[in-house]
Amino acid sequence: MTVEQIQYISRYTQNVYLVYDADTAGQDASLRGADILLEQGMNVYIVELPQGEDPDTFVLSKGSEEFMTLIGGAANIVEFKASLLARRSGSSSAPGAIIQSIVESLAKVGDAIKVNLYVKDLADKFGLREESIYQELKKRKSSQSRYGSDSSSGPSPKLPSLRLAIADRDLISLLM
Repeated sequence: MTVEQIQYISRYTQNVYLVYDADTAGQDASLRGADILLEQGMNVYIVELPQGEDPDTFVLSKGSEEFMTLIGGAANIVEFKASLLARRSGSSSAPGAIIQSIVESLAKVGDAIKVNLYVKDLADKFGLREESIYQELKKRKSSQSRYGSDSSSGPSPKLPSLRLAIADRDLISLLM
């Protein structure tokens, strides 16, 4: 998923439902896609398919009504990441690492109101004080600004200059 694709989507909606295959690669793609979408200010929901399913075969075998039921139960980034990472670690015995990973995603959210809602959700889920989550967020954001974030590390793509376009046109006319 590219920033350009997200900007195109944002013309029509701010809500994006990610539906990838139920395997590890699909889950990882959901995490990557969610972070990019969060950076761009989108509301992200992740739909988890039953193990062994992919979106097209699920719809073909179960039908659109059951697919819409799954969409209705989509998780936000806090719920999805907490659940996924707890399953991967085998238990919730490592909540610190799970929380840090979620905070890393929340640090990409620019909207303070959205951050507040996510922090409340995270605090409730793990029985934490919101202040401690905000402290971690502040540390993450300051380290991102110090070292630069991943998305702004490269130069932004530029449109070809008018001079280059004219040169291309002239070259084409010479070849004809």
